[in-house]
Order: sequence, then structure tokens, then C-alpha cells
Amino acid sequence: MWKKKIYIKNNLEPFELNRTKIDLYFDCKKCFFLNTTKGIRRPHGPPSLLNNTVIQLVKDHFNLLRLNKNVENKIINNKNLIPINHESLEIWRNPLIVVSFLHKGTNLKLTATLNDLWFDKDVKKICVVDFKSTSKSKNLNESIVWSGYWRHLAYYKYLLEKNGLDVSNVGYLLILNGKKNQKTFENKLYFDSHLFSKVLDNYWVEDTIYNIYNTLENDQIPTQKNNCAYCNYFSNLESVDGKL
Repeated sequence: MWKKKIYIKNNLEPFELNRTKIDLYFDCKKCFFLNTTKGIRRPHGPPSLLNNTVIQLVKDHFNLLRLNKNVENKIINNKNLIPINHESLEIWRNPLIVVSFLHKGTNLKLTATLNDLWFDKDVKKICVVDFKSTSKSKNLNESIVWSGYWRHLAYYKYLLEKNGLDVSNVGYLLILNGKKNQKTFENKLYFDSHLFSKVLDNYWVEDTIYNIYNTLENDQIPTQKNNCAYCNYFSNLESVDGKL
């Protein structure tokens, strides 16, 4: 039976810290600490199989563009961008291998799984790209894009630079928004594609890694975050007199 690996202080073996755990740290330090040092996971629902399928189809689309430069691509034809052929891309896309960097100051092995890499022909640099799938009634614009997506891209940029790549400061987020106004279904879903770009700030990564390390090395459980639904739920249970 698979056993969750937990953080052990003074362990000589590097501890893997993936992007999901960093997200959890930003969301609630208490939940992060309990998950990482005690193996207590938040309850979670079933995997988003439909979303994952859409993302895989988008990956396949850009892989086709890599093989055939004559294929029309309406998503990025107004940009001087092309999907890049990089020898390590498929390795970094594989969740069992991932892109990684050993942070020697903390002995944390930082990891992430990439979606894609493009090349900006104007600045002659690699661009980090992420794909997302959603279904919202209102029109998508950058103001309603979750800030965590840009944090993900900045983290990927950090890892790629640590692996020796010359990465553009601009990252790209491609969001596929499922249409809800179809008159008929006929076993087909239609999507609008929205390509957003932003200058990435990855200066936060180093400080965050050290803050995470200090949290893990501390025996004291962090204070719960007031707006953490999981912490509040269990606190409410504890406040109930008697047994449920």
C-alpha cells in the first residue's frame, strides 16, 4: 500500500516540495504543516477528468504544430510565438519525472509538472505557458484570472532558470472557457480560447522556500487561517459538546 512521505527534520535525504504543496502553504499554513509533517490531508473530491481531457487535447494540438509548421493555429497566430522543440519537455511534462531543482540551503527538492514551452521570436527566449479549462458565463478578462495562476508560472520560470534555460520575463496563460449557450449538445462541447500574458515576478520564490523550511523545522503548529474552510469546519466540530 502506498504510504505518504512526510517531512522529517534533520533527514539527509532531500524532501520533495511540489507546486501543489506551495499552493497549500499560501492557502493555509496550518493545513500545509499538518499535511506535510503529519500526513493529514484535506478531504478532496473526485479528479476533474473532463478538465484534464481538455488540457490533454490542447497539448496534442500544440504538439501537432511542432511537427507541422503549416497547421493553422488561431490561438497564437497574432503573436510571434511558436511551440518549441526542447529535448526535456516531455520529461518535464511527466508527473512521475517532472522538472526539479535541489535547493541546497534547505535540502528541499523543488518540483513541478509543465504544460508547455513556447518560443518568442522577438526576444529570442523561451516562454513558460500554462493551460487551464473552465466554464464561466461572463466574459473572461485578466482582472478575474486567479492570481495563483501567475504564481504558478513564476515558479515554473524559477525552476527552468535553475535548470539553465534563458526564460522570457513574460509568461502566457491559455484558458479554454466552455460555452454554456449551445442550443444543442450532440456529444460536442465548444470552447472559447483566451490567451493572457503577464510579466512574471519570481523574486518571491527564494524567501518563500526559506519560510516554508522554517515552518517545517518548527515543532509548533501554525495558527489557523480565519478564512480556511477546512480549519473552521474542524474547529466547529471541536466546539460541539458531546460526541457526534
